[in-house]
Amino acid sequence: MALRGSDIRGNPEKAREKARLRKGIKHRNTIIKEKLEIREIDDLKETVLKNFKEFSESEDKRDREFATKEIAKYVFPQKREHSGKISHIFNVNINF
Repeated sequence: MALRGSDIRGNPEKAREKARLRKGIKHRNTIIKEKLEIREIDDLKETVLKNFKEFSESEDKRDREFATKEIAKYVFPQKREHSGKISHIFNVNINF
């Protein structure tokens, strides 16, 4: 079954034709990497750090907030959820 909103729903011949036309086309990520002339993600490290420094030292408050919000995803751990059973007893002490 084709995806919702697809123009090939219920028409297998048209689906085969669409797939034939896409064969050999590069993925979006590959096209971007070739245009930026990078081979690995480490090649972007200097550019990313330079851009982050520029945004974090910006006069515009919104730019600084945006830079802080985006980098916080990678600096601080994300929320994790445990959905299994815990068989150990442990104490939690909260000090304010």
